[in-house]
Amino acid sequence: MFSRIAAVLLAVLLTAVVTPGLASADVPLGPAIYTPCPAGTAGGPSYRGAAAPYRCYSAVVDPLGNTVILREGQSDGSGESGFGWLHALYDHNVSDTAVERVVSSAYPISAPKGRVRYIAELRVEGRGVMAIWVEVDRSPSDKAPDQEPFGVLTAYCKVPSKANLENKCPAWVNDSL
Repeated sequence: MFSRIAAVLLAVLLTAVVTPGLASADVPLGPAIYTPCPAGTAGGPSYRGAAAPYRCYSAVVDPLGNTVILREGQSDGSGESGFGWLHALYDHNVSDTAVERVVSSAYPISAPKGRVRYIAELRVEGRGVMAIWVEVDRSPSDKAPDQEPFGVLTAYCKVPSKANLENKCPAWVNDSL
């Protein structure tokens, strides 16, 4: 009887230790805490044409209670400077889900130009450590039709052990979240 219980416990332990793809983070990445987009930011006539990228795609609340907008945005390939959801996704391979979960889970820290950053280190067995950085501007944009804080400018990955520039996230980062 005892050996049977020990065998079951050992099997459970080995499964938990050697199962590939298990993710953990230094900042526990809980679910995104969604909140409605601020009034007047989700669309309408003022968000047509050149203003279309400034529409609110989603909004989440950070651990301090700040609402952070993820605007639809545009990629660097649009000819303009990239920002928002499409910039994070197409230029840095960071999904909206990853952005929303990092902002909802990590405490903001000061960044250059009066911005804030949200950083979470993701550990996936067999993949090492990857840090997801989300950069947010809390000032309104003179290009947006609203006066709400701009929100997410960009999101990218960094290898914590290297002082490298922002990188495109490997596919396993989004797949692990």
